[in-house]
Amino acid sequence: MARETNEHAGSAVRTLRLPVEGMSCASCVLSVEKAIRNVPGVRTASVNLASNKAIVDISEDADPRVLEEAVRKAGYGLRLPQESDDRKGTGPDTFEDATMSSQKEEYRRLRRDVLFSIALTVPIWLLSMLPMFASVREWWPLDMTEGNRLLLILTTPVVLYPGRRFFTGFIAALRRGTADMNTLVAIGTGAAYVYSTVAVLFPHWLALPDMHMEVYFDTTATIITLILVGRMLEARAKHRASDAIRSLMDLQPPDARVLRDGDEIEVPVADLQVGELVRVRPGERIPADGTVAGGVSTVDEAMISGEPLPVNKREGDAVVGATVNQEGSLTVRVTAVGAQSLLGHIVRMVDEAQGSKAPVQKLVDRIASVFVPVVILVALVTGIIWYAGIGAPFTESMLHVIAVLIIACPCALGLATPISVMVGVGRGASEGVLIRDAEALEILEKVDVLVVDKTGTLT
Repeated sequence: MARETNEHAGSAVRTLRLPVEGMSCASCVLSVEKAIRNVPGVRTASVNLASNKAIVDISEDADPRVLEEAVRKAGYGLRLPQESDDRKGTGPDTFEDATMSSQKEEYRRLRRDVLFSIALTVPIWLLSMLPMFASVREWWPLDMTEGNRLLLILTTPVVLYPGRRFFTGFIAALRRGTADMNTLVAIGTGAAYVYSTVAVLFPHWLALPDMHMEVYFDTTATIITLILVGRMLEARAKHRASDAIRSLMDLQPPDARVLRDGDEIEVPVADLQVGELVRVRPGERIPADGTVAGGVSTVDEAMISGEPLPVNKREGDAVVGATVNQEGSLTVRVTAVGAQSLLGHIVRMVDEAQGSKAPVQKLVDRIASVFVPVVILVALVTGIIWYAGIGAPFTESMLHVIAVLIIACPCALGLATPISVMVGVGRGASEGVLIRDAEALEILEKVDVLVVDKTGTLT
């Protein structure tokens, strides 16, 4: 659900669950959380990298648009629900659909960039590696200068097109005075690319003692490709972790037969209004929560109660949306739709649980706050030791600096725990087990015995 109102410390507080755009690592999460918490009226804020969502408790009288502006100034995007989305909430609605579509689109963009990068990186590798073999050099048609120029031509599109996200992220972080994983990738690949470009186009600028100009275009292209492959796999994991919510949302039928002005018309479930009468035929799913206004039937409520036997329903009895009408025809008066329905509450619970932080994540957040600066410092010290202490050539020292920067780039540090929580909560939901939050999931590991009733219900 995008919005929920409750009481907190004696004043009205609403809970917003909002998609965040532009995050790539744990450092980004900390930057977004800090920006949101500095907004007046915000009580608590928790940002999840795996779900790309912020869960914010904010005063009822505060303007959510201030949150959007604060996050934008921090270099990221925050999408607020429209009024219609806010009314329906994050149940089976367009706001949640749009969030999942955004995740799917991000995966598609990354896959496209990866394919483009691989298509150029393979010939770059061949051009770099094959001339090293004596048997190949005998017939190789290009001399070193021509080969290096061709490598420059092939590497430049990799840096400017699929690799652009790292440099734009680095510039954005630089403007706000922070550093993230994009900083490490941009500095590492940028240093290798710029040095190699200067060595090819302006070799007299690099008058090293041995005058041996080595280029590292293959290093630049390979690093960008491998990091993109990692991010693509992360995006796919995020998208698949949302399948549990998608499956729950799909339980609700897309359309309902509404009785209006004496006629039975078919309308989208999203357009249902509280108080309207809907007709449910045998074998159909009930489109929304309500009470039976006419007819007698049995309803399969196993998805809600775990009870395998169908429940008899007659006039005045309550029915739950997404349960299955079995035998007779029912006329149901709608009492709750969207986020206010029971299915909407279940979807919200799963969404909240997937976006919650386990206690162990607090340790990860503390490490992430200093991780990137420490890595940059270690890389610089490494280069100084190799160049000034050991006496290695500048090019070799630079490679060691790049190696330290790049080895820290995959953001498993900030993604491993939230992805695990999303997968665990999602798998539980698909099996009919609703896990309240990440802390409960972490505590569950210590449980030796579970006691449930005959329907499998645990309270």
